[in-house]
Amino acid sequence: MATGIDVVGTRDISLMGRGIETARLYSDKTRNEENLRIVDRFLTDLTVEAGSPAPSPHANALIWRDIAAATVARLLNNFLVHPLNHDFQGDAIAAFLEDAVERGDARLSKWTVALPTKGNKGKIDLNCALPVFAKKRRVLVRQMQSLLVSGKGARVGSRADVRHGLSIDQVTALTQSQGSSDVAEDVYRAEMSSPLLLIYLLRGVEREGKGKEEKDYRGDLVLPALALHFPGTEDRNAPRQYVKYRLNRVAQAELEFDGDDLEEEVDED
Repeated sequence: MATGIDVVGTRDISLMGRGIETARLYSDKTRNEENLRIVDRFLTDLTVEAGSPAPSPHANALIWRDIAAATVARLLNNFLVHPLNHDFQGDAIAAFLEDAVERGDARLSKWTVALPTKGNKGKIDLNCALPVFAKKRRVLVRQMQSLLVSGKGARVGSRADVRHGLSIDQVTALTQSQGSSDVAEDVYRAEMSSPLLLIYLLRGVEREGKGKEEKDYRGDLVLPALALHFPGTEDRNAPRQYVKYRLNRVAQAELEFDGDDLEEEVDED
């Protein structure tokens, strides 16, 4: 698969206990509109195949449970992921999920899919007719026709979004055991019994400097983005749970990733 960057080899990466996002989006209108069509078609098919979604017990999202890994893999194969998302290579992760199903890995075979629906950047017209209002995210135009979401924080969602993969009782137990409602993402993921796919529909705003007014990025252009959260904790002794990633020269300096370590600059939840 062509990536537009110099591929120099491969490396096996563990995703267990990890959260990854497409925090680098394409900056052009054409590919974002294509991703919206891909997401809309996926949601339409999902509603036909799995039934209407339920409201998340944590509010502000619709969820589907027990979704086959092959269904998630289909979206990952189709979604146009910018090559600067070194840790989010959709085709590689899709192949990893297909292998997991073949080897009977029950923990990765069924997924929760969540669609955040509350935002203040206007309703999004979808063929699937689900009621989704775009979330506002600050965006920065960067190299290689890329759009960086949430500034230097490079975050698409918020830490609280991981809760959509857990029940109310699980979240309550974790907040009590941690003695705080500010629970780290990896703690939530360690409690998850199945992986979580989050589908975000955003509209961007640009701000050139402190104190300057915000302006909409390309008008009302919708910026679709994805996040994946894998259950458990990272296990370096389980090679069968590793994903084979393409390695490029740019990625060599940025290969190790951990969503919890990023500065969070999410504009609205």
